[in-house]
Amino acid sequence: MKRGGWGIAGVVAAGLVAMWIFRERVPSQAPGPGPPPAAATAPAVRKIDGLTVVGGTRFDRGYPDAAGTAVEDLQAVAELWDAAVLLVKDYDRFPLADNRDFTAFLQGENPHRVAWIPPGHPAVGARGELLDRWQTAVFFHKESARRLTLRSAGPDRKMWSEDDVVWPE
Repeated sequence: MKRGGWGIAGVVAAGLVAMWIFRERVPSQAPGPGPPPAAATAPAVRKIDGLTVVGGTRFDRGYPDAAGTAVEDLQAVAELWDAAVLLVKDYDRFPLADNRDFTAFLQGENPHRVAWIPPGHPAVGARGELLDRWQTAVFFHKESARRLTLRSAGPDRKMWSEDDVVWPE
């Protein structure tokens, strides 16, 4: 049932474009000689199996990014979460206790049926958990209503060891 106006897909698209413009702008860079910086791509919104799927994000462009670092991978996940809480105002009323809960929420199990992680993404394991670059489940720790810490087990694949990668550091 359409509620009139833009509908949920339109509102999501407008919010994503606004967020993209805000994130891609670098106010400290003054124009200088040489070619202008390459334009970033705006988030793309598409429908898949009744979900509004958000694409064009750093996560969507290649998580985990083989050319990047594990910290950048976790930053990409944090950006998805920031976008989710921007749209879903009452997200804290949902049971978000572990990786599977967060991953399901980011895959569209939310009131708006918006997915930031598309169905069938290769980084989501058979148990429904988001995996890091070493194929280990990412640890999601909700410290407060607005603060989320992400942890990757690192190359040794053992959580809580010295090589763990944490975001924010």
